[in-house]
Amino acid sequence: MLNKIEDAAYLVSCGLKPKLNPHNNTSYRECIDAYQTDDEYREIVKQIATGFGLRVLDVSKRGIVMAVVEKQSPFCPNLANHIHTRFAEVDQRLMFGATILTIAAICFPNESSFDYDRARYVTVTDVRHRLIQLADSFNDKRDEQEVVLGLTDAWEVIKEKAQIARNPSGGHKVGSLARVVEQTFKYLAEQKFISLKPDEEGETYRTHSKFRIYVREFASMRAFEVIKEALVKTEDTI
Repeated sequence: MLNKIEDAAYLVSCGLKPKLNPHNNTSYRECIDAYQTDDEYREIVKQIATGFGLRVLDVSKRGIVMAVVEKQSPFCPNLANHIHTRFAEVDQRLMFGATILTIAAICFPNESSFDYDRARYVTVTDVRHRLIQLADSFNDKRDEQEVVLGLTDAWEVIKEKAQIARNPSGGHKVGSLARVVEQTFKYLAEQKFISLKPDEEGETYRTHSKFRIYVREFASMRAFEVIKEALVKTEDTI
């Protein structure tokens, strides 16, 4: 039993290391096999995860995917601190949130899109343009729009920060929409949700199975639904 507990704890720890890949880690692969074949072991893994304020979302040959579900989880502050370090200002974090939801809505436009585990492709420029278009649409028809906590403020910030501004080195200025969108893509890539696809401009990313699993978890969020609905309305003008 002790070995099962130790192995279960090890599997949970693997889920907290985005760069760890079961394809080149024998112990990780063995734990995944045990999770899929041993009911007792699977329950121990879930209980350990629950104790840390986590929930197991999926376990497959690609690895274990978990989500932080308790604010008291020791892993919750780490994620928050990571985001706050990269996006120091509230305005930046509002744009960061809207960017992630927009990427997700582009990749998974309807419920059936979650049923197929295939890569989706999305570009930095396309997401930035869509964010600007959404912000223009919401701000121009403010009186007709539903007020969604956080999202309504984000559209105002996006419209204000949409202009392309570059620093002396040629990069986008800190605090601009373009910079936040770029950094959001990089953040998702670091977490192994997406990866860069080599192309002429170096800005096309492909989604991983892990991203589909996470998006499916927040698919019922009203902000996500609002963005999906708005994208459908504006699609013909892109």
